[in-house]
Amino acid sequence: MIDDEARKSVAALVTRKAGLNFPASQWGDLDRGIRKASEELQVKTKQFIQRLLEREADSKLFETLINHLTIGETYFFREKPILDIFTGNIIPELVKKRGPENKTINIWSAGCCSGEEPYTIAIILNEYIQDISEWKIKIQATDINKGFLDKANRGIYTAWSFRETPPDIRKKYFSSAGNSFTIRPEIRRMVTFSQFNLMDGNPGVHGIYPEHIDVIFCRNVLMYFAPENILKTYDLFHNVLVQDGWVLTSPVEVPVAAPAPFSRVRFGEMTLLQKTNNTQPSDKEHSSPFELKPQIKEGPGLRKPSLKILKPEKKKIAPVLKTKTIEPDTMYLAMRSFQKRSYGEVIRLLDKPVTSSRSADALLLMTKAFANLGKLNEALKLCSELLEQDAAKPLYFYLEASILLELREEGKAEEALRKALYLDNEMILAHYLMGNILRRKGHLNQANKHYRNILNIISDLPDESVLEESDGLTAGYMKETLKSLLKSA
Repeated sequence: MIDDEARKSVAALVTRKAGLNFPASQWGDLDRGIRKASEELQVKTKQFIQRLLEREADSKLFETLINHLTIGETYFFREKPILDIFTGNIIPELVKKRGPENKTINIWSAGCCSGEEPYTIAIILNEYIQDISEWKIKIQATDINKGFLDKANRGIYTAWSFRETPPDIRKKYFSSAGNSFTIRPEIRRMVTFSQFNLMDGNPGVHGIYPEHIDVIFCRNVLMYFAPENILKTYDLFHNVLVQDGWVLTSPVEVPVAAPAPFSRVRFGEMTLLQKTNNTQPSDKEHSSPFELKPQIKEGPGLRKPSLKILKPEKKKIAPVLKTKTIEPDTMYLAMRSFQKRSYGEVIRLLDKPVTSSRSADALLLMTKAFANLGKLNEALKLCSELLEQDAAKPLYFYLEASILLELREEGKAEEALRKALYLDNEMILAHYLMGNILRRKGHLNQANKHYRNILNIISDLPDESVLEESDGLTAGYMKETLKSLLKSA
């Protein structure tokens, strides 16, 4: 048992030294990390905490803990809207600005995890820059977690990392052997991996950067930082960026007010940060001569790729309503509140009259918030609204089934799960929920089929991989649970 004072001390240490924020609502995650670290080092939990707090200079203790607290969920070509802007706007502007005497591009992937992001960047540049062999391109990828970096350096991945990657791209840039895929050497050479803690100051002091950076990718990192450490990180980014350089974060991480001296630049519904000369932060619409496109046009130094690497998703067109939509800033605040488990605040921010135009993202967040508060009828009503917008999303049917089960509508829940699995026969959580329903009904053979399906789907996943929409459930934990269920059948 870990007492509250010990938790507070460890949480404060982790925040100060690594930037990560563990408020009381996330102490369960902190406890799991502490226990796993102590198990790895083969010491009792109480002794591990005592040594950690007494021996701050012992990097092994802290590094082991951080390796178990940082999240390794990523994949190739993640968050395509951001990559669309990178390919359709930022690359053309860089190529246009750099003359024949200065063909250099420097990119930093900060918090690169197991390497999928920087390798994606390298593939995109290889596809779009016509005379790439004449360019001096540096992609520096850093992470605090040494385990992630070891995997990134190996450059070997399973099919799970390619769930948003066109098959032609995987075939062109990876060699396969059984169920493993290895990055091609010419792409591997474009990326340099280094261990770096964003709280340690300017990376140039550590010999990581010889030159300033044009673009920083830092996605799904700052959402785990304490507010004061987010500002500290933006100061660091400002110091290493060239004038007019860019910071690309995930949509939920874009700050409501730009940290000085950055400007928030909007590309349609997406917002990026750009280093400016302004002494005060500002908001502006993008004024580039280039239009936002899923693929860029051929031009000086650019080429249209032979493969469609960024396929725009097909979206069902809904009737246009002449009402005010939810502002991106409000959505950002709502998502931050959801991460902090402040579900009432999520609802306060997003709950608009039914006549308002509500995006699928807002509806989905509200549905989960109502469900987590136990307001199941309200959650079910919103889930129906989601399905009216798009009845081809298996996640919506799975969510509906989960709510129906809580309402003890087992028959309707089974029907919803069958629809989810029809749309996506590899949806792990839908198989698991269906298996549990069948098991409770005494249909063990049918239940075990669903459990075995899951084991087949996740057999090649590393144990530390976080399953989608599972609220942190790992592949390793799922494997152990299913084997136990099958053994007891």
